[in-house]
Amino acid sequence: MRFNKNNPRAYLFICTIIIQSLLTAQAKNELDSSHINYFLMLISNDWKGTAVQTPIGPVTYNIKFLKNSSGHVTGAAYLSRSTHYWDFYRNSDELNLKFLSTFAGNDQPIIFKSYYYSNEGFEFNSTSRNDVKVIIKPETQKMTIRIFLRDQAHVNIELEKMEQP
Repeated sequence: MRFNKNNPRAYLFICTIIIQSLLTAQAKNELDSSHINYFLMLISNDWKGTAVQTPIGPVTYNIKFLKNSSGHVTGAAYLSRSTHYWDFYRNSDELNLKFLSTFAGNDQPIIFKSYYYSNEGFEFNSTSRNDVKVIIKPETQKMTIRIFLRDQAHVNIELEKMEQP
């Protein structure tokens, strides 16, 4: 098939495909050690906010992430019907998350790995399940955590950094 730039529709179609490919390629950036350090530094704090979207409706969501002696940044959110345990850690140049929600008696954590970040945040994909992912966007004063189940928004948590005395 020969490309004819005198055909405006074909030319526009090809240009659109090329631009979309370039935008998609630039949207995801691979993680390196500095990104992982920055992420862990940003989340290490007291946070307060709301899980504005959950299967049971909005709930208050307060959590304190602390770096422990093994270098993990961990936190627990004590909710009315469950507790969420978060454990972020690095493994060489990988950023990992071990997440456990005790909702409905669950006691099996899910392990996630993050390989890249984008304007949406750091995306964590499960190592054992392909139907769940977590996107975390930490900023200096706020953080958003979004959990997707079967490519549908499942939980959306909006947090603000608590003022230090």
